[in-house]
Amino acid sequence: LTNGAGESAQTTVLRFQLAGENELKPQGRGVTFAANGLDLAVAPTETRAYILLNDGRDTRLTPVDMEFVKAEGEGPDNRELSSETITIDGLGLSLALAPNGARAYVAAADSDAEAMPDRGLVAVIDISENDCGIHFDQIIDGCSHCEDNGDHTVILGHLPNYNAAAKPFIVNPGTGGENIVIIDNKTYRPIVPSAHTLHEVIECILAQGVAEGPPGPRGDPGVQGADGPTGPNGKSITGVTVAQGAVGSNPSATTTEQPAGLVVNLTIPASAPGASGLGIDKATVVYDSAITTPQVAITGNTPNRTLAIKLPAPVATPAQDLNTVVAMSWKHAVEFGTASEFRSALLGKGIAVAFEKPVQWPAFTGTKKAGPSMIVELQHRVFSGGGSSFWAAFDVIEANPITNLKFDPADATLLVSWDILTDADFSPGFALRASDNFEFGVPNVEPVRLVFYADFVVGEDGKTSLDGSHIGGQLPTGRGGAGDTFLSWFTVTEG
Repeated sequence: LTNGAGESAQTTVLRFQLAGENELKPQGRGVTFAANGLDLAVAPTETRAYILLNDGRDTRLTPVDMEFVKAEGEGPDNRELSSETITIDGLGLSLALAPNGARAYVAAADSDAEAMPDRGLVAVIDISENDCGIHFDQIIDGCSHCEDNGDHTVILGHLPNYNAAAKPFIVNPGTGGENIVIIDNKTYRPIVPSAHTLHEVIECILAQGVAEGPPGPRGDPGVQGADGPTGPNGKSITGVTVAQGAVGSNPSATTTEQPAGLVVNLTIPASAPGASGLGIDKATVVYDSAITTPQVAITGNTPNRTLAIKLPAPVATPAQDLNTVVAMSWKHAVEFGTASEFRSALLGKGIAVAFEKPVQWPAFTGTKKAGPSMIVELQHRVFSGGGSSFWAAFDVIEANPITNLKFDPADATLLVSWDILTDADFSPGFALRASDNFEFGVPNVEPVRLVFYADFVVGEDGKTSLDGSHIGGQLPTGRGGAGDTFLSWFTVTEG
């Protein structure tokens, strides 16, 4: 991103490639806008660049297709702002793009000079980038080497609602104003793409991913699949070839196995000779779990002919069957009650946590019987003077297996009743109870927390599948994967 000098504001976007060990050279002609460039971000798919500009009055965020930047030619192409341009009411400062490309953040100072620098602005902009049709549209772009009065210049287009008496201005798409007519050179103009264009469209779709949203939380590592398309993990589609077959033939598809993955080989029937061969208006790629080999067909009629490509769905490793914490006998991060009520609860059936599926009890105490535990602790804060404190575990608390669990009908995450066991092979949860000599005093308001190390809990199948991620204090959990430390706290008041 470079800015021009002088009175005329100008911003140029260029793309470079590494030509030698310490040498960069431009790749493509680049594009130029009549404004001051502030910042630049490129989409993860490298199909678009987002440019933050200031035209002397307003801050604008405009996208530009990288195909225009990479186009060959002499000197940068002068372009107008996209019809998708967003105006920011402020003095633009910087631009940041989320790693998945689904959201942009623009930082700006207040447009009112009197308020600066007391207030800053952040514009949050959702981005939807899934249009690979630009490769089709390039077929009807203007001829870069044709002169305006040349013998080979062909101008095709449609002027909707044209009224000569109104003396309208005829402008390009994306340009606004009164008394104008937009040139539409796509709706009534059939596109006959070459094999190369189809190759670019399919590569674009595969690069973006099919029906793919923002990444979710990272899961546990899966089982390593065998090499080859029939292994547990299978092989991904990493390339595509497109060739033209005989006129009138049916489209076909095969796969070729390469070390890096599978290559889909498409054969598309060539257009019949003549002035009006049938074209392809768009291409779609979907994954279908019901097929084992690629399929391709041409559907619809002009101007809605679609190259429909179906690919076998990748064989995914089955997700781990997680066990989750589904309920507790207290409300997280709220008041439990007075010190005497808390002491009575611990001397009774204690406080308890329930799981979705039973777990092996010996992991808690080392034997089948109830007793002190190394994987679950009840802690309170101890003040050591000088304004410092530390968390200390109550050493007279024991863990018990439980049975006959009952939940609050109005809130299934609240455990209201359970029976205590002293011996069990498996348990659907645990209770922490105090011995008869338990003493608990609070000077004012005492925070108490339960710390539970789920990494050491084993399910009935012998696997560590209990999820201990208490995400956002919400139950049940299940979004963090197996293991982790479950943490919950509450307060006890004096009395």
